[in-house]
Amino acid sequence: MSDEKEQAGLFETIDAEKVKELYFNEELIQPNYELFRLNTPKGRIYFRPLDENAKTFAYYGGTGNLTSEIPKDDNLIEWMAHKGVTEAKRYYYLRMLFGSLEHTLLAELCIMGEIDLDSLPARLRNYFFTQSFYCTEKELSDLATEAQKDVIGMMQWMIDHKAKLAFVELPVYSDGEGLATQIDIGAFIEIEVGSGKNYKIEQCFALINYKSGKGGFFKEHRFQLEVERRIFIDCYPEFTEQDIRIFNLSGTNWRSTEWNRKTRPYKFSEQTDKADIDRYNHYLELGKITRDERLAKPLNLIQGKVGVGITPASCVVSKTLKEVVEEGIWKRFVKTSAAIPDSLLV
Repeated sequence: MSDEKEQAGLFETIDAEKVKELYFNEELIQPNYELFRLNTPKGRIYFRPLDENAKTFAYYGGTGNLTSEIPKDDNLIEWMAHKGVTEAKRYYYLRMLFGSLEHTLLAELCIMGEIDLDSLPARLRNYFFTQSFYCTEKELSDLATEAQKDVIGMMQWMIDHKAKLAFVELPVYSDGEGLATQIDIGAFIEIEVGSGKNYKIEQCFALINYKSGKGGFFKEHRFQLEVERRIFIDCYPEFTEQDIRIFNLSGTNWRSTEWNRKTRPYKFSEQTDKADIDRYNHYLELGKITRDERLAKPLNLIQGKVGVGITPASCVVSKTLKEVVEEGIWKRFVKTSAAIPDSLLV
């Protein structure tokens, strides 16, 4: 049995994709680069061609390379122990898929200006089916209601803060940080500064990380946003003329529609300057080490044809992720899964 486990570990499933924004306002921002991503069970590697013939590449870790270096919160460890590893991983993946769907809904809200809440339960059911992820009927029902309430919360957030969206799911990279990612939301917004009756309204450019969960915001979320802020500025230095601030946004399990300044159907928390920069720099260096190790580690791929007169073992080749990119092998693993139907993007 141990030999079988060891042999299974020699092979790794990967897929590749061109990283594209879900939405951008061309009057506010103009992406002019291409970014690609390899998804593997152990994390993501981003890359972009440095010449027209795509012979040389720059490589980047994902923000997970940094946040994975942060010690796990004790509450998370206790939750995983209570749920069990298998169930905890399943729930994590379910929430990850649900979060991707909600980002798509936000982009659709920007493009179309509306979302049919009545159709959401059927859309959600079909979404999980196409993702080959089994959900119970109760899960589908609960998630459908959650999605409907979150869309209402998103719309109310846009109204309350007079949001003018620049982009949704914008791919960005930084040669200095050695990282790349997609930023959930960029928008010009109005925010309240101060407390009680002594508050005032200010405008800023907000970089927002949207969380589909309802468990609150944690320390690693501050580091994640600090990464995104730095990468965004490296990609778009012209925005340094703006007052750039970073926020977490999520829906809430609201029950009443009597909303005011204190009770709203969403949580919106500013995280500007809240990350410990000394720790950030250490986590960043550790993340770069993880990225380089990942790029250099060999993995086995199955390719070619097997048949009479062909040695079966010749169909197994050992390649590093860097070789997968530089030799063009990655193109075999490209899968397209447009989150928004092409008809909406015309």
